[in-house]
Amino acid sequence: MLTTDSITASQFTFMISYSHSDKNICHKLYQQLTDHNFKVWIDLDGIYAGSWDSMARGIDQSKFVLICMSEAYEKSTTCQREADYAHNQRSNIIPLVVSKGYRAKGWLGILIGARNYTDFTKTDFDTAYEKLMKEIANQTPGFHVPLSRKSFEPSQPLTESNGVSDTHLEIIKWSEKNIQDFLRDKKLTLMIPIMKNINGEQLIDLYKRSKNNSTTVYDSLNSQLRETNKITLPRTIYSGFINEIEKIISTSSSTTTQKNIKLRNDERRASSFKYDIMIDNCWKDKNIASAIRKHLIEDNYSVWTYTEDLHGNIWAGVASAVDNSKIIIICMSTGYNESKNCHHTADYVEKSRRSVIPVVVESGFSAKEWLKIMFGGLRSIDFTEQDFESAYKELLRE
Repeated sequence: MLTTDSITASQFTFMISYSHSDKNICHKLYQQLTDHNFKVWIDLDGIYAGSWDSMARGIDQSKFVLICMSEAYEKSTTCQREADYAHNQRSNIIPLVVSKGYRAKGWLGILIGARNYTDFTKTDFDTAYEKLMKEIANQTPGFHVPLSRKSFEPSQPLTESNGVSDTHLEIIKWSEKNIQDFLRDKKLTLMIPIMKNINGEQLIDLYKRSKNNSTTVYDSLNSQLRETNKITLPRTIYSGFINEIEKIISTSSSTTTQKNIKLRNDERRASSFKYDIMIDNCWKDKNIASAIRKHLIEDNYSVWTYTEDLHGNIWAGVASAVDNSKIIIICMSTGYNESKNCHHTADYVEKSRRSVIPVVVESGFSAKEWLKIMFGGLRSIDFTEQDFESAYKELLRE
């Protein structure tokens, strides 16, 4: 159990792991924590980027590791290595959302799993900070939640442009000035040089093209910005730009248009699967998982398994497999039930809403605890109560 004595024994109470794209809110959090006399490890100026020894010491010497989640964090190799190390060291990880609308996915979604998180974008800063303190107190008997503290000024709401929101113009009617005002309102000023001589109709066309091929559109805009301003367009700015346009379209476009866009997106998602089936199993059940894989491949199914197809980072590889598979086969056993890694993967599978087929691969095993809650209501196929070929045929029928 985590106690206040163990916190005192650590050199730092908190280590803040974050992307420098989110430095404003993360530095504010650092200031708030230090104002309350907490010892905090943070790389304020990026001077330790790539210095793994320093990062490792920061994690090892801190009682809590605050993972500041955002698109930028998820895409950062450095942040992924920090989070992986904290997880492998069994640090007390506390996830925070620092980017509006962000939901952990991919490797980060698996690593965070079912942990409670504090969203700093849904409320004012002080309310979120207080929630964070209470979350830590729930995990740490005797932890003192500061009741009297220095208040920060709440962040000012964005001023809506008279040219855009106050007149409720449909985006298709926007002028170049409307678009530039919109970019300033949303703090996307880096996009202004490459949005000159563009009207609302052209903006919608750009948005549609980005949905069809986001990489191509990004490369084109990035190339333009490099030519005009000699700088690179950050992918986070580009993603924010597309997301903000999507919000406007959702409120100003007709319901029919939105249904058509959603239908096209659903069709693209349905055709984007790389694998027919992903098999998830614990290490000790690798033999039966490999046997199932072999039979499926012989029947012309494309299959991903941990033992045969995982390369590089475990969480990135597993998340990619889940995202790119139509069906997930869960090999249930005591080993799977007791494995934290398997639990994280199963959490991600459930959140991804993939079709799941549970198979029992240990004689006499019955799903219990978290495994029963997740998949106990699904029909399972028992590979131990009948011969393999019979069970496999039952699997194919399922």
